[in-house]
This record gives sequence, structure tokens and C-alpha cells, in this order.
Amino acid sequence: MLGSLSWFSTATEVIGIWKLFPPKSFLHFRFDWHWSMSTTLPLFWPLSSASTDERLDASVKLINGLQQFQDSKAAAPAESDASEDDSDEDEDKGDSTKKLNEDLNSEDVKYALRRLIRGLASPRESSRLGFSVALTELLARLNTVDAAGIVSSILEASVTSNAMKGQEIRDTLFARLFGLTAVIQSDLLFRTSRLTTSLSAPNESGPPASTLAAFQTAITELINLGEKKSWLRESSWWSISLALKYLYSTQGLEWKDEAIEWMAETIYRGDQAKEWTPEKLALTLAFQELVPNQSWKDILAPTFRNQALVSSPNLPAIARILKETDNTEEPDVKNTSGGAFKVQLHSAWATILEAIKDGKSKASFAEFYRVCVDESLFAANSSPERKSWGFQVFERALTTMPPEEYQYLFTPNFMRTWINHLSAPDRHLHKAAKKAASDIVKAVERNPSIGFSLVTHLQGAHGNQQFDRITRTKTIETILASTDIEGVKKYTTSLVNQLRESAASDTEPSEQDSKRRYVFEQLAALMRNGSIPKDDEWIKSVLELFILHGLFTVTKKNKNSEITSLHHVTKPPLSDALRSTCQSKLFTILGDLCSQTKVVKGESGESTRMTSSATDGELWITKAAKIVETLEQDSTHVSPLAETDEDIIDLRTRARKVLKAIRKKQRADDDASRGTELLISALLLETYNAEDDSADSLESCLDATEKLFNLSKKSKTAEEDEHSAIDLLIDVIIGILEKSSAFGKSVAVQAFGLLSGSVENSTIDLILLQLEQRDINEEEEEEEEDNEAAEAVEEMAEAEEDENEDEDGDNEDEDEDNDSDSDSEGDSVDEDAEIEVDPEFRKQVAEALRVNGMAAAEDEDSGSDSEDEVLLDDDQMMQLDEQLAKVFRAHTGNSKEKKGAQREATHFKIRILDLVDTFLSKQPQSPYAPRVILPLVNIVVSAGPDERQLSEKTTGILRARIGKSKDVPTSGSDKEATLEDLRNLHELARKTPIPELSACGIYLSKVLQGGPQVLEVYRASIEDFARRKNSKLPPAFLKDFVLRQTSHAWELREHIVGQATPGVAINVYRQMQLWQLLQTLLSQVSPLCQDASVVDQLFSFIPLIRDPLYKSLSAACEQTDHSANAAQVKELLKIGLQAVRLSRKTARPTDSISSAWDSSAFEKVKEQLANSERFKGSPAIQSLARQLSSLLAPPTGENASVNKKRKETTGEVTINGAESEPRKKRKKVKKQKTNKTATNDD
Repeated sequence: MLGSLSWFSTATEVIGIWKLFPPKSFLHFRFDWHWSMSTTLPLFWPLSSASTDERLDASVKLINGLQQFQDSKAAAPAESDASEDDSDEDEDKGDSTKKLNEDLNSEDVKYALRRLIRGLASPRESSRLGFSVALTELLARLNTVDAAGIVSSILEASVTSNAMKGQEIRDTLFARLFGLTAVIQSDLLFRTSRLTTSLSAPNESGPPASTLAAFQTAITELINLGEKKSWLRESSWWSISLALKYLYSTQGLEWKDEAIEWMAETIYRGDQAKEWTPEKLALTLAFQELVPNQSWKDILAPTFRNQALVSSPNLPAIARILKETDNTEEPDVKNTSGGAFKVQLHSAWATILEAIKDGKSKASFAEFYRVCVDESLFAANSSPERKSWGFQVFERALTTMPPEEYQYLFTPNFMRTWINHLSAPDRHLHKAAKKAASDIVKAVERNPSIGFSLVTHLQGAHGNQQFDRITRTKTIETILASTDIEGVKKYTTSLVNQLRESAASDTEPSEQDSKRRYVFEQLAALMRNGSIPKDDEWIKSVLELFILHGLFTVTKKNKNSEITSLHHVTKPPLSDALRSTCQSKLFTILGDLCSQTKVVKGESGESTRMTSSATDGELWITKAAKIVETLEQDSTHVSPLAETDEDIIDLRTRARKVLKAIRKKQRADDDASRGTELLISALLLETYNAEDDSADSLESCLDATEKLFNLSKKSKTAEEDEHSAIDLLIDVIIGILEKSSAFGKSVAVQAFGLLSGSVENSTIDLILLQLEQRDINEEEEEEEEDNEAAEAVEEMAEAEEDENEDEDGDNEDEDEDNDSDSDSEGDSVDEDAEIEVDPEFRKQVAEALRVNGMAAAEDEDSGSDSEDEVLLDDDQMMQLDEQLAKVFRAHTGNSKEKKGAQREATHFKIRILDLVDTFLSKQPQSPYAPRVILPLVNIVVSAGPDERQLSEKTTGILRARIGKSKDVPTSGSDKEATLEDLRNLHELARKTPIPELSACGIYLSKVLQGGPQVLEVYRASIEDFARRKNSKLPPAFLKDFVLRQTSHAWELREHIVGQATPGVAINVYRQMQLWQLLQTLLSQVSPLCQDASVVDQLFSFIPLIRDPLYKSLSAACEQTDHSANAAQVKELLKIGLQAVRLSRKTARPTDSISSAWDSSAFEKVKEQLANSERFKGSPAIQSLARQLSSLLAPPTGENASVNKKRKETTGEVTINGAESEPRKKRKKVKKQKTNKTATNDD
């Protein structure tokens, strides 16, 4: 089994190589090759490389090198004569046809022949490939060797013995197979020329290079190989077939006819006569093509009835042979599997398919596939292994046969097997079935025009109309995505025809509904799939179908109607459930169309991208509304599903008038009019949905639209003028979002995006109001809940009164016994009082107990028992239990409703956030944009565990729209309100460490353009961070401001260094964070130093840095709770180095670095660090101190130029704030030392 698999991978590459490089093709290679020919030994090793390119390159170099050696030997006559003498002696020892004519070959060629032949048995990876290719090309070039001698050498080098291990035997047998195949492919076995007897006289001819005996030996050995090992049979017979083709194509071969007769006799009349295998079948097919004059009728009988092998009468026998199964009733069919199943498909299948494709057979592909594949490999009693072959034949046919033959592939047994194994992943052949599906998709990608044809077969008689559903795949959907628009239209037509087909009389209504539902689901899936090609005509036809069956019913067909769906009447009519499904799908499709973007060409020819529109620029919802209006006017042929009130009809009429008025005033770039048109059309369509009460919303929308575009002639009242038109429209949009509909959400978001340019300050208030935290328990809902529990208590009280009338006085003797029970019950009530319970629920339970005489006395301090209490019997207790159960059930139901209401409120806020996101993306420079930041931040801060999704969506908006925003409003915004929001934002940042607060603060500071009040807010935050122990302000909050607002942060330099002074910050950690903040500021200020005023500020700022820095270093030398440790001292020194370098870089001729930094004061600090018990043992601290001291030292000459200073500074390298030698020189020295060391080690 393993050997067979290895051979297939090997043979495939060999065949591929020889198709690219046939024998003698290497002679045409030309290389710019300068290679020493002293030896060829280094070239044998790359022949075993796993890389094909490396093997071919080594083969070319080896063959060219050997050719040069052979040519050089021919140029030396003396050596050649000596070789002739030696040759005479060798001939006396044995037959020259059985040995290599070694004296005519150079030593390198002799060695190469021996090594290449022996190397075929090497177990190294890819060795057989490289050695066989090199041997084939070498034999093709040499005219000093004969076929008999080479075949004899190969056979001698591949002899097996009983002492060999299994792997060694396999390698040896493969060596014989590859060697004999190399002799065949090199054309040496069929060479008509004669051997060269002398290299000095190439015209002198010797014995023939090939003989019939050598040919017979090679073929016999190949047949024996196949008989010896079943896994070598296919490969051996492939080589025999190759030899037959070479033999037939060779012209002038004396023994050609004898060889052909011998092959026919050996294969068909000898021991092989009665055994038919797939290998023999493939060979016979080639034999018949090459030698048609043979008596094939006698040869093929009695196994085959017709002398044309691939013909209709012979197909059953061919099917049995190709199936490779043992059958006692078929003695002439031999099982070649050898007991081990081969996964790979036999090469005979490819040969037969090619013959059918080229028209060389008398059987059609449809007949061959039906008999040999469908009724054989896919038969019901066939094994899974044979069915796997069937799937491979199917895949091979898809790549081999022309597309017009694909229709014959989907046969009954194949479709049954394919659907069964494709539908469940635990089936044996699930992977094979999936691969078949993917190959079908690839075939459609190669030829999109066949997509519809394949889909019809998958859903045809042998398939299933619900193929994707039962197989749990998207095969048909994927095929349609790869097909062209014409194929999609054809498929749609076929689906609609299935909808119109009349059901049989005995068909169950549920079955008919299931088929029709699948049609609507498929059409909806096509609409929603963005990868499927669509055009406006097709989309409109689908909308017409859904509108007709979802909102109307056809009473009579109208062939003259422009709506094609009216040309037929569906019988029997659709059920109410199916019409409801159709209506739901309609609004889902319209919602998806609202989100799609199309490229629309204007009147001037310019292309623009528009959302929710067709190619002509008209909104899809507007088109749908027009279709509805057209159907509504055709009352003769259609009627609406639901009866409509007069006020709704009047409202629709008014809506259509407003839409016409809007379109008259609409301009190409008028987004507000398009937004209102979208909104009105959507609400107009929803009035046809009986389950959706949108009449009030439509009326409000019409009022607002008339007000916005001045369409109404009525006088405006004070109440109407209270709210702006845009606010009323946005309120309608918010009302749509409350309904939790996918269609409503799509319409609302798209309409708001178009209207976002017209929003006002009050509009933002309206939107933000929806995001506020408020109690979800409305008063009306609470009253309803209380009424349910109260009704249960009243029923219980009435029943108790009726029973108490008959039981007065019966329980007087038991009152004393019940006193203790009442007391204990009162105690339990007192214990329960400690648990927090809903007061209204407690009141209801207490009322239930009181009316049954089981409640404790109201005055517990009196100590007297209630004489009105009675003892309940079993029936009364059962009744009490039932009534109490009602109270508790009502309470439990109320709790669930509250949780559901809370969840719905959260989802509503998420939908409102879509409006906020749309506003920030469409109007980034709106003056109202800063107003939404603080409410969004409050949502993130106050979100509970049940509002995680709300918090994540809000965070995403802050990151995408605020943190990455490049455009900010610079005018028109309310500065005071924005400043107050900034203060509140900083207050939150000091209490809650949320990363997004930093970006929000920077955004607001950009809006305020970094004024003095903004700096005051940041000063307060810096001071809070430094001095308040419980401050949670993250250092990144301040660092981001420094990095992104450096020019404004520079104004805070003195405040930062003031808070970093020892003793000011609450602890050393906060102090070091402030020093690092200052370091960040200094690293960013270099570009600002182009301004002379900034340089003046820098040198004025140096003393303010110097004194706290020196003080901090001096304080660190003493061991206290607030002194810096070694790591912190190193950071301080690095910060000092950075500041000194900045001052040296920006210094002017009049500036003195040593005086500005008071070098004498630092020398004292340096001395303290050197004498400190804490730091004198730290080389890093002492080195940094020395570097800083050298930078502060005054120049040697008084008149040193600034250019010289800067040149010295340029030569210094800073690594993490520390100075070192010039980096390039140090690296070169280290590299040289490393190389020397490596050399010495070697």
C-alpha cells in the first residue's frame, strides 16, 4: 500500500517532467555556465533534493559535464586505440551485447552510469526522480552503449534476495521499474542507429544499439513486476503502454512488426489471455488505436462481445473490470488490489474518458457513466471504497469532459449517495461529497454560463428542490454567486414556476406549503446575498412577487399588466401562514435594500455612490410603494388581504400627495428631501401590514414634512410651532426604533443619515434623552400588575365570607390552642420583615392572611390575642394555598416582565446609538458633535453587568468616531457647555480609569482650541494626580495630551515641574511619573524651538528644572521612606541628560550652558552620589553622573563657536537618555572583534 502511494507521487512527477522535457530536450538548453569540469561527484547529491528546480539544475549540469568528458576522450586518439586493445580482450571474456562498452566511454561516464543505475534503489527522498531523469538523458545522448547491456546492468543491480528486509525489497523493485522506464523513455530500446566502434572514427558502425531480445526482456520484466507485487502492476503496465507508443512511432525499426506480434501474443494469447484487469484494459485501448488491423474480435472474445473495446455491448464487462472486485461468477475478471484498497483512482479511467472525449469510442459518455459509474460504483450494494472511486470519477469528468456533458453526471444513484453523505459530517464519505460540491463550484467559476443548468439538475428529478436545506450546505447559493446574471434570472424563473405549479389531488396542504415556503426562502436568500449578480430589473421582479403574495391576493390574472406576477394565478391559493411569511420576507428584503450602496450616474455623466437607491437613483422603497399603488388601483384582478378603514385610506392618499410635492422640489444633492421621502414611503408600506400600527407615525411624519417644506396652507398654532420640523421627524424615527424591527432599524438609520445635516440643538437633546438612565417600571404597568394580584385576593375574601357564616362559634374551644400558633406565626413574620421585599407584594400577602384569620394582631404590644381569628379546616387551607399561589405567580411574572422590559430598554438604547454613530460619521464638523461625548462616557461609566453590549458599542463609537477623528468643529459650538463637559470628563477620569476618556478630553480641548480655561482644567488634574492619594487618574491620560497637544501642554511645563518637586507629590511613584511626563514634553518640544520665543522660554525654564532635579538627587542619597531608589535615580539622571542635550542643541551664542545648569551645584550632587552608601556601588549611576558633568563643563576656549558645540553634540549618541561613544564606531569595533574571535575559534 505504501509502495503504491509512493509510486503514484513519483510517477506523476516523472510523467510531468518528461512532458516538459522529452528525451534529448536537454540538448537545446543553453546556459551561461562557467563550471570547473574537474569532477562530477558534487552533482550527484543534489539529484536527491526535494526541490524539482534543484534536481533539474543538477541533472543539466551533470549531463553537460559528462558530455564534455566524452568529447575530450574522443579528441585523444592514443587513448582511444589503447581502449580498442582492451576492448578486444574484454570481448574474449563475454558477449559485448550484455556488457557496457566501457572502453569507448570516459571514466566519468562509466562511473556515472554505474552510480545512476545503483542510485535508483536509494531510499533517500526524491532520489529515484533525480537519478532516473539524469539516467534517461544520459542514455539519450550516448551512442556508445546498447540497450541489451543497459537492461542487463539494471537487472543485475536490482536483484532481490530472501535476506533483504521489506523496505529494501521495495526499493530494489522500484529501482528495476524506474531503470527499465528510463531505458524506454531515452529511446535507447528503439534506436535504429548502430553503436560507434571507435571514438576517433565515428563513421565506423558496429552492432545495432537495440534488439528484439532486449525489447522482449524489458517487457517481460515489467510484466513480471506487476505479477510479483500488485501495487506495482499499474505502474508496470503504464510503462508497457509507453513502450508500445514508442515502438509504434519509431520509423525504420527492422524488428517492429515482430515486436508488435510478440506483444499481442504475450498479452492476449499467453497466460494473460483470460485475465482482464484495468491495466490491460487501458493498454488494449491504446493497442487498438495504434494497431487497428489486428483480429480484435478473436482477441477480445469471449469477455467482450464487440471488437470496439469501448462500445455499448462491452460496457457491463468494462464496469466489472474497473470495479476490481472478486466475483466467483466472473472468472475472467481479476482483482488487482491484492487485498489492500487503493485510494487513488486507477489511471485507466482517465484513459477511457480521454478516448470518449476525443471521439475514439463507440459509446457515448452518458451511457458509459450510467453503466460503469452509476450502476456499478454507486450501486446500492457497493462498498464505501468503491463509492469513493465514483466521486473521483465524477471529479475527473468535470475537468475532462466538455460542459455539455455535465448534465449526464447527476444520475439517480450518484445523487442519492451524494446527498446522503453530504448531509451529515459523520458519514464515511462526507469529505469526498464536500469535495465534489466544491469541484462543481469551480466548474461554474470556469464557465459561469453553466451555473443554472447545474442548479436545475441538483433540484431536478434525481435531486431535491430543497437541496441546500437537506444537505445543510450552501452549494446552490454558491453556484449562483459564481454564475452570470442570465443564469440567476433563469433560476428565478424556475423557482416562480414551481410556485405556480398546481399540486396533485392527493398532496397534503402542509407539503404544498413547505415547497412554496422554500421558493420564497430561496428568493429572499438570493436578494440578501451580496455576492450574487443582480440588476434592477431582476430585483424589481422579485419585489413584485413578494408584494403581490404578501399584501394582496390575485382574483383574476391580467396578462396586460406590466407586473409579470399578475399574468398567472396561483392555485391552490397560498395559505394565511405562508402569506404572513411572504409579508415578513418582503420587509426583510426592503431593509436589506436600504443598506445597499449603488453607483448612480447623474445627468452630467458623473458617477456617485448612493445608498438605498437603484441604478436610476430612485429609492427602492419608493419603487415598492409605486408597485403597491399600481396593484391597489387594479381592483378587478387583485384585492388587499386586509380590510382598510376610511381614515387609513385618506392617510395613504395624503401621503402620496406629499411624496409628489417633495419630488417636485427635490434636487440632486437634497439629502433632506430624500430622507423624508424614504421615511414616508416606509411608513406608507407599513400601513399595509395588519400587525403593525404605524398610522400615527405616518400622520406625524406628514405633519413634520409639510412644516419642513412649507407644503401646508393651514395656519400654524402655537403648539405646532413649539417643536421644529426636524425634531418631529427625528421623533418619528425614534418611534420606529422602539418597535425592534430590522426593517424599521434600516429605514431609521438611513433616513437619519440623510437628515443629519439639518439637525438642531434641540434634536440632539431629543436623542440624548433616550440614552438617559430612567426607571422602566411605568405606572400603568404597575397598576396592571397590582390589579391581577388584587383580583386573586378579592376572590379569596369573598369565598371566605361565605364559609365563615356557617362556621361561627364552632372554633371557640380551640382559640386558646391557636394562640401559640398565632404568636409563632407573628414571630416568623417579624423575621421575614428583615428581608427586603416589595411593599406592595407584602401588602397583598398580608391581606390574604388577614381575611383568613391568620394574620397577627396589629397591636403586638398589647399582648392580647385576637378573638376574631378562626382555625381553618383542610378545605379552607387548600383554598388559601390556591389563592396565595396566584399572588406569588403574579409576583414572579411581574419580575420576569421587569427583566424583559430592562433588556428591551437596553436594546432600544443600542439602536439609538446607531443614530449617534451615524451622526458623528456623517457630520464630524457639526457644532453639536461635542455635546454627545459626555453622555456616551456616562453610559460606559454607569453600565451594569446586564448592559455589557451597550457599553461595548458605546466604547466602539468613542474609539472610532472621537479617538480617530481628524475633523473637529472649530466654530459654532457652545464653548461654555463644552468647557463644562471637559471639567466633568476630568472629574470622571480622576475617579474611574477608562482609557477612552483621554481621547475624549483631547477632542474637547481641540474644539476649545486649547484656551486658558482648558489649561486650567489640566492643571487641576495634574495637581490631583500628584497630591491626592486616592486619585485614579492614569498617567496615560496626561501623557496623551502632551503627545497630541504639545504646543498647549508646553504652557503647563512650570506646573508639572512644580508638582515634581520633592515633598509636593504624595509619594515617590507619583513624583517619578511627573518627571517622566516632563521628559515626554521635552522630547516633543524640539520642533517648537524653531521659534525664538520658545527658546527663550526653554532657557528661562532650565532653572526651574535644575533645582528640583538636583534636590531630588540629593534627597535620594539619604535612606528615607520618600527617597528614590537606584532605578529611579537612573531615570532622573537620564531626564537631566535629555534636558541638557536639548539646551545644548538649541543654545545661542549668548547662552551659557554651565551657568544655566549651575555646573558647580551639580558637582556637589555628583560627589554626594559617589559617596552615598546606596549608590556608590552602582556603575550605571556613576557613569550617568560623569556624562552629565562632562556636558555641563564649560568649553576650553572662551570664543568657542556654537557650530563646534553642535558638532560635538552630534557625535554623542543617546541610548535611553544615557550618552555613549559614537554608535557607528562602537558597532564596527565590536563586529571586528566578534569576527576575529569566530575566526580563531574555527
